[in-house]
Amino acid sequence: MKKADITSSRSYALTKRITFVMDRCLLDPILGLIPGLDSFIGIFCVLVYVYVSKTKVRSNALTFAIIYNYLRDTLIGIIPFFIGDILDFFNHSYVRSQELIDGYVAGNREIIIKVERQSNTFIGLCALCIILIFALLYIVFKTTAWLFSFI
Repeated sequence: MKKADITSSRSYALTKRITFVMDRCLLDPILGLIPGLDSFIGIFCVLVYVYVSKTKVRSNALTFAIIYNYLRDTLIGIIPFFIGDILDFFNHSYVRSQELIDGYVAGNREIIIKVERQSNTFIGLCALCIILIFALLYIVFKTTAWLFSFI
């Protein structure tokens, strides 16, 4: 698609609004204070980015980079004892994803080449993040069950 077609689309405008609300206004880390809420809402938000990258920009490598940003944000957010919540204030995954989309739309060769070269890395990192998310959730649930066994 042409740059003008992408930037004038409603889905692209929505990614800009999501970036502003979730990262610039710090809604993402605030929602993270309620366990699971930021991840649940984040799924719907990241689907907009994936839609733009897959159907408007038409880049598989960009799509994997955006999915990796979301999974990394989720992994950081579920670190227990409020450590993940604190780190989430500094992890701006929506800004990073928006910058990648903007770079592709603007034809920024540096961003495009970097993402394309790292596309296989992003696939591996996505798989690693999924494994780590499940492992961390398992540890958190087992620890919680163990602590409640004393009550």
